Amino acid sequence: MIRGLDLFKRRFEEYKDQYVLIGGSASWVVMDKAGLPFRPTKDLDIVLIIETLSYEFTKAFYQFIRDGKYKISQKSNGKSCFYRFTKPENQDYPFMIEILSKGNGSSDDLLPGSITRMSIEEEIISLSAIVLNDDLYTFLRNNTTIVEGLSVADEICLIPLKIRAWIDLTEKKISGIKIKEGDIQKHKNDVYLLSQLLTANPLKEVPNLIQKDVVFFSENCPDKDDKLKELGLENTSIHEIMVRLKLIYLVS
Repeated sequence: MIRGLDLFKRRFEEYKDQYVLIGGSASWVVMDKAGLPFRPTKDLDIVLIIETLSYEFTKAFYQFIRDGKYKISQKSNGKSCFYRFTKPENQDYPFMIEILSKGNGSSDDLLPGSITRMSIEEEIISLSAIVLNDDLYTFLRNNTTIVEGLSVADEICLIPLKIRAWIDLTEKKISGIKIKEGDIQKHKNDVYLLSQLLTANPLKEVPNLIQKDVVFFSENCPDKDDKLKELGLENTSIHEIMVRLKLIYLVS
């Protein structure tokens, strides 16, 4: 079980249309529902649904942060990151919470990975979020499910998000940015594990970015079948997984 996940579910039960869990926590939830093991994780990555986001949700979120007595992360320039909350004093709360969303259309958040600010009317409450690519955001909204009271991305959406994270970190490391190898490997391994949940049914429509990422992943992933055995996947191969990914995400 992920620390603080049940608490988060209870506190935001009436706001399931305003957020979606992604990342390791969502992967754990969908894998657990299927009765399959998944690596331990302690972070909550939360995408805010900008079209339905309300003052009440934002107020409840900030109260959650206050109750947990979270530390607000800081950038290298000393400025606070109001999209990443870490190391709560109250150990019943998730270890880290990171906020993502769609850009609000300003010139400050044209690129994925930049930071957008959202102000909710009434008592003005501002919330920052890491900008998610518009195509990925729309794909996420179309591939969200409710599992035991939690709004989570399903495996169809989680896999391309994991592939994108693997590509981003791989490119950063190649460019000289210091990235832990384990942080790169975990996203790749998660793709293999989540692939167990896929059916053989192709999607009807897939964003071009996702198709390109699937091609890059299939052509540049260096692993052999022994890696799958390390993960407990005995009855498949790297080749079979790549073929399935191309079929489902409409890659010819």
